[in-house]
Amino acid sequence: MGFAAPSTFDLPEEFLLGIRPEDVVIRLDGEHRGEIILTKPLGVETIVHLRTGDEVLLSILWGFSHLSIGEEVAFTVGDERLQFFSTDGNRIAREVS
Repeated sequence: MGFAAPSTFDLPEEFLLGIRPEDVVIRLDGEHRGEIILTKPLGVETIVHLRTGDEVLLSILWGFSHLSIGEEVAFTVGDERLQFFSTDGNRIAREVS
């Protein structure tokens, strides 16, 4: 799974990438693929855990989901909302152009 780093600022050689669950959207035409490894129905929403490569991402679906553990799905990630952190946990601010 690859993401384009924003061209508006320089990232250090090593950094941590933060992706919020609300920015991981399961959809038929998604550019990434993942396997559902856990679903947590919480009434108004369902939290879905997706394994993609060595990483696990969370996605929030509104309402009850009929997705099953082991099912492969496509998803997108809102690249404009990615968060970047230094390896010591400090947020790397985006420069405003």
